[in-house]
Amino acid sequence: MLSAEAPVVLLLHGGLDNLSGKTGLAMLRYRPGPILAVIDPAHAGADLETVTGIARPVPVLASMGAALPLRPGSPLAAAMAAAGSTPHPAANGPAPEGGPHAQC
Repeated sequence: MLSAEAPVVLLLHGGLDNLSGKTGLAMLRYRPGPILAVIDPAHAGADLETVTGIARPVPVLASMGAALPLRPGSPLAAAMAAAGSTPHPAANGPAPEGGPHAQC
């Protein structure tokens, strides 16, 4: 279980400025614990408040590699596309025969 004090990095790939990132945006607004960085290549280097309207001093980075020096405790996938698929399906490899839930 993730503790409230655990330092995290939010993986928001493409979800920083739309509703596919609503979990991450809610965490940015309401999580009391440390958020070390947001990963969103589309907005890397942008000011978080300018993009989201959320006044929290969190850098927006291009990759998890760029966040590693911050020593995150946990990366959290915080953006999901429609039907719960990840925003970049190719990054997950091919789906098992019969679809992604065939083995469930």
